[in-house]
Amino acid sequence: MTLKLLCPHIHAGVAYGPGDCIEVDAAAARWLIELGVAEAITSTKTAQAKDRTPHQKGN
Repeated sequence: MTLKLLCPHIHAGVAYGPGDCIEVDAAAARWLIELGVAEAITSTKTAQAKDRTPHQKGN
């Protein structure tokens, strides 16, 4: 499932910022959405989303 992050988040050791999109399994998606960290995006939004480069950790 593709999620759009609403706030900074580290996923699989990589730091992402608000607006970045990540791919996670259904359980992780539910958890992140319930915490208010991310929102699910539809296939239409996925097609429109820009491919973003993760933020470098520790810089």
